[in-house]
Amino acid sequence: MTDFMCQKKKIEELINNDDVDCIIMTSTCSDELLKFAIQMAVTAGKDILLNDIPNYSESELKEVLKKAIFHDTLINYSQPLSFDYQFNQIKTSLMSKRGTETGLLRIVTHRILETENQLPFNTLRNTIAKNIELLLSLIPDVVLSNPAIQYSHPFTKRADGDVLMINFRQEGGLLISFEIFFNTGKVSDKLSLKQCNNRYEVEKNLPFNERNQEINQNNFIVEQLDQFVLRLGSNTKLAKINQWSRANELTDKVIKQLNTYGYI
Repeated sequence: MTDFMCQKKKIEELINNDDVDCIIMTSTCSDELLKFAIQMAVTAGKDILLNDIPNYSESELKEVLKKAIFHDTLINYSQPLSFDYQFNQIKTSLMSKRGTETGLLRIVTHRILETENQLPFNTLRNTIAKNIELLLSLIPDVVLSNPAIQYSHPFTKRADGDVLMINFRQEGGLLISFEIFFNTGKVSDKLSLKQCNNRYEVEKNLPFNERNQEINQNNFIVEQLDQFVLRLGSNTKLAKINQWSRANELTDKVIKQLNTYGYI
């Protein structure tokens, strides 16, 4: 059984379980699997909490949100980093009067792109979108300059250990840097802020399926699709719609700039 089919079966079992009110995705997985899980959960009228963002087109997103409203279900997203105490310190610092005027905010991401990955561009876009979502959760009203791009090799000719750097200048002066590393042997997200009087850093290692690993129901990545019995308040329903739309818009802006710089 393939990795996709194994996880798909696990999701179906959870959603079809009458004792489960909410599905919480705690592992990294493909766009296709994320979209499948969201579609299944919404249709079944069950809330779903994600730690990753699928690559939706504008029309796809509107259709999914329309169904969620019809079935009165919650689709929500939480960054794994947001549960760390240091994350809240970074957010508090950036919310202060001078928080976005100086300093360097770095979002460093390590991702695995296996040779058999048929849709590597989706993984790239998803990673950029996730970083932008993280940025918006820290600075909701962020105003960015056009990104400056640096990279080791073009995406289609990437090598293990390559890095893509996407640098922005916040309107107030804060420098924001996305640093995406490929095939360094780990999957992780790291957030750090350096200012005159502040030094914060938080890192989260994420589970992933190693190459050539035998796939079965007992693999840890499958077990990460945990079962929760949970009912979230209706006042939180679809609270992230505007932020998702803005993240999608800013992601498209970055992708356009990557084309301009010859990266993709």
